[in-house]
Amino acid sequence: MFNISNVLDYIKTLFTSYKVPQQSVPKELIVTGTLNRSGMSYRQLAADIIAAQEQAGIPQGILRNGEQNVVEKMIAITAQKTIEHLVTNLTVEIVIPPSSIQVQGLTAAGVVFNGVNINIVKGRGIVK
Repeated sequence: MFNISNVLDYIKTLFTSYKVPQQSVPKELIVTGTLNRSGMSYRQLAADIIAAQEQAGIPQGILRNGEQNVVEKMIAITAQKTIEHLVTNLTVEIVIPPSSIQVQGLTAAGVVFNGVNINIVKGRGIVK
């Protein structure tokens, strides 16, 4: 029997059951990529969203009656509050497995030594 509730449940199942796994980013790309990032900007986020809407054919800018576009204001406010929330509250946790950190040194007596971390190392960070 056709029931709108059943159709909606089916559509919801399609979106929640299929998840694409995230690809791992190579460590070299992370190191070089972080050097060139300026950090998050709500103005840039809002501008990108508004530009994407314009490309999709959604009218932007001053309305025909001369009033400011309320949707653009909401996008700017949403972007600002989202970025503020992320920058204020988001933390990043990393784990470094044993034997991942290698050290090499020379003692005062001229003896060369090598070593690795033997424990799991956990670190925390913030976003900017």
